[in-house]
Amino acid sequence: MRGIYRLLAALLIVAWPAAAVVQAVEAVEVSIADEVEAEPIGFDVDSAYCDSRGCDVCCQPVWYGFDRIPGMMGDYFGGTRNTLRGNFTLDRLMVPVNDLDAPTPLPAGNSVLTITEAGPVGIFSTSVQSAQEIQQILRSGGTFPGAVQVGVINSNGTLTTALTVSQIQSLLASTPEAFDIIPVAAPPGSYRTAVDQTFQNRNPSVSGATQFDASGSGAFLQGGTDTLAGGEDLDAFYFYNYVVAINTQLAGAGTGGLGRAKIAEGSSPLPRDRAFFDYGYFSVLPSNAGRSLNRFTPGIEKTFLQGMVSLEARFPFASQVYGDLASNGNGITNSGDTVFGNISLYGKVLL
Repeated sequence: MRGIYRLLAALLIVAWPAAAVVQAVEAVEVSIADEVEAEPIGFDVDSAYCDSRGCDVCCQPVWYGFDRIPGMMGDYFGGTRNTLRGNFTLDRLMVPVNDLDAPTPLPAGNSVLTITEAGPVGIFSTSVQSAQEIQQILRSGGTFPGAVQVGVINSNGTLTTALTVSQIQSLLASTPEAFDIIPVAAPPGSYRTAVDQTFQNRNPSVSGATQFDASGSGAFLQGGTDTLAGGEDLDAFYFYNYVVAINTQLAGAGTGGLGRAKIAEGSSPLPRDRAFFDYGYFSVLPSNAGRSLNRFTPGIEKTFLQGMVSLEARFPFASQVYGDLASNGNGITNSGDTVFGNISLYGKVLL
């Protein structure tokens, strides 16, 4: 008998909490049903339901729940990196070869003119940068700026024209003014070797390439002589560039060099009236400077057509952006403090 009592007592203990749980679940279902009845959520609204109730309940069911969607989070600096590749003229030198006597008689008209005088030849640094500038000074009767000798070529002074004798004579006769520029061919390789060594001495921390500038070089007849018949004196001016190849990692151009910004950052899929300010810090920016970046993005969004359409504008700017190339004669660096990016304009439409 005692065993039967104990079994009934155990069943009573188990059954009582189960009944309580069932009653609690029924109460929750009733509560949820009442809440749904009183305040529809989202787009799931029955038209017959709305027809039987006032506008206060059904006129704006779309915004219940969705107007509380939080802004999306997360950001990145911007996709793949871009690389700027190009050449930069770091230094420029002039090699003048003076008092070159044209032979008498001249060689045949279809031959180029080659003249050689005893060396050595000096290498100079000057503010004059081309034969065209020298021509302007000669024709205007001006004074040549000072030049500093920075090297020497232990070879003879030489001139080889790029035109034949007949072509030079035609060139001189084609203009009423004196001091026409006679195109010249590249001088011997010993000139380039000596100039290259001078460039390296002047720019010890930069590895560059020495290039002869044919378009900026040239020869002139001395004294304003405007004919070539033989026996005239000529002055030749050779210009060389020290060219450095630049490979610079740049930020993506999505926001004007400030990196690409996601539309979703701090935004919502629904049109809204809002003003916002976004800040992003990027450690060790993927650029050749390797600096950190502080990016600021203020913006505004305005809705139209009863909130169905909106336009959003963003105005990014950043500090500690080193995007400008600068040279101090010994190297190339990036510099800069604050940079403004491109203004972005986005549109949203509810369909």
